[in-house]
Order: sequence, then structure tokens, then C-alpha cells
Amino acid sequence: MLEFTSMHLEVKHLKLVQAIQQERSITNAGTRLHLTQSAVSHQLKEIEDRLGTPLFVRTRRDVQLTRAGERLLNSAAVVLHELQRAEEDIAEIAGTPRGTVRISTQCYTAYHWLPSLVKRFGAKYPHIAVEINVDATYRAVDAVLEGGLDLALTNEKSEHDRLRYRAVFDDELVAVVPDSHPLAAREFLRAKDFAEESLLVPSVLTNSYFYHHFLQPASVMPKKWVSVPLTEAIIAMVTEDMGISVVARWIVQPYLKSHGLRAIRISKKGLYREWWSVMLNRGTTPKYLDDFVTLMSSHVPANLA
Repeated sequence: MLEFTSMHLEVKHLKLVQAIQQERSITNAGTRLHLTQSAVSHQLKEIEDRLGTPLFVRTRRDVQLTRAGERLLNSAAVVLHELQRAEEDIAEIAGTPRGTVRISTQCYTAYHWLPSLVKRFGAKYPHIAVEINVDATYRAVDAVLEGGLDLALTNEKSEHDRLRYRAVFDDELVAVVPDSHPLAAREFLRAKDFAEESLLVPSVLTNSYFYHHFLQPASVMPKKWVSVPLTEAIIAMVTEDMGISVVARWIVQPYLKSHGLRAIRISKKGLYREWWSVMLNRGTTPKYLDDFVTLMSSHVPANLA
């Protein structure tokens, strides 16, 4: 006769630990799980009593995982992901695929074309919800590992046995300057050309592909840089000669002629990014998730012309 060892943890406990880590707050985790703060604290104490060790350390600003908490969180991501996929696979077997694609990207500019992609995807999969998580933009890959996202779009590929990458598309980064700017006549720009400029960028400069693959290898830092997430704001500020910018060519192309701007290649050969989709490396992936990536590959290049 087979004997089964009793389990100390339940699915609700795994969801609680994952929510606390992702929200960095017991109160916010409660809101997400539709529980009161006292109920969350009670459940967390119950888990820690059962396991005989604390999972979180409370600080003034947030809560931090202990070593035991990190181990449980890794298992929670795997178990909850498998349960979700099992439900979705069964629904697909039954002929009514249902589920959710939770996605984020490493760059704000990608959110310009995601809505139209979601619309096309919804026409094929009306019962699959797509959630775009803007808050995870700066840590999209980490959110995939933690189970908070099903799919991330990134231009930085790193080897990890729990992640699966798939090439999606390439785009080119260009410098954008007013027609009257001293650099406007250049065929291309070198790293040193940015040293005395005020740079307007969509996200944190030191987190950007442009910085890591162009400025940093040349040990160059602009005189000043400002993060401006809105493309329209960047265009307006460059037009008023408040600085120059570096953005994807496809996103600035429609504004060049009407705003008196010029797009200049970065380096003689140009600076190109390769974008990757990344998801957890599971044995099976729902067909609709693979179809979403395939649709992304065919949809995005049309926007890059």
C-alpha cells in the first residue's frame, strides 16, 4: 500500500506568499487577494508556524524574503503555473480555450503597438484575456520568474534554465535632433558626440540598451539626461531644442517632417536591438501563448517601417 506524507501547505498559502512578494506589502497583497490585512497576517503566521521558520522580514518600507521564503517562492511559481496551465489545457481539450496572457515589456515604446496586437489576438481567441502590466516594465523578466507574468518582451537575453527565449523582431535606435542642431548634418554619430548633450530618453538611461551597448563601452556619459516616458513629450522637447533624444526609428518616423526633426544613425553601421519573447521553460506551453508570440513576430515588423 502506498503511503502519502501529509502536506503542510495549501494552494492558498502559495498564492499568499507570491502576492506578498510581488506587492511588497501585506496590505496590498490583501487587496489583491480580497482579504483583510488581519486575515493576511493570520494566514502568513499559520504558514510560518507550520514550516517552523519565518518567510519574510518586515522593514519600515516593505517586506523582504528570508532564505526559506525564497525557496518557497520558487516552488510557488512552478506549482501555481502548472495548475493554471492544467486548467487551461483541459479547457482547450474541451474545445473552449480559456486563460490569461499577462505581458509586460522592458521598454515603454512597445506599449504603442501592443493594443493593436491585443485586438488582433482577441479576434482569434475571444475567451483569452490579455493583461498588460506596465508596472513590471523595469523588471519584466524577474516577474516571469516569480510567476507574475506569462510573457515578457526584452532586448537583453541571459542564459537561465527556467526561461525560454524566442527571437521576435529587430529595430534600430536613432538620435533625434532639430534640423537646426549642429549635429543635424552628420551622417552618423559617435559616442563622444553625446558627451556635451542633454539627452531625453524614454526610460532610465543606465538601464537602457543604448547605454549598455554604445555609451558605456566608450566610457561616455551625457552632460545631462532626463527620463521622459511619453513619446509626444520627447518630440515636443526636442522640437523646442531642449535636448536631443535616442529612440526607435519606427516610433519617431511619423514626426520627422512635420516637426522639423532629423533622425541620425548611431555609429557607422547603425545601432540595432534584437527583441526576444521570454516565458517560463515548461514542458508544454498553451497553443494560444505560442500563437501570441507568433502573431507578435508577424505584426510588429509592419510598425517598424
